[in-house]
Amino acid sequence: MRYFYITIITLFFLHKVSSQDTFSEILKKSSETFRYKNNNFEGKGWETVLRQINKHNNILVGEDHFFNEIPLFISKITSEIRFDNFFVR
Repeated sequence: MRYFYITIITLFFLHKVSSQDTFSEILKKSSETFRYKNNNFEGKGWETVLRQINKHNNILVGEDHFFNEIPLFISKITSEIRFDNFFVR
């Protein structure tokens, strides 16, 4: 029985260690800025966003707590990148 508890505690510990970063943690580690000017986004951050979206087959744009979705941001992404499938909920 003692080995059972040790195994369970070890699994919980390993799960926490290998869990993914949250969006806010990723922002703290590496952030680049962009701005909205003349009805367009510009800056190093905007180029990075477009480059990363182009690299992946699937993306998810949603909201984390205290980070609101921006419909203008999504519309600019869809005007820059062609998607085979695009779902909005």
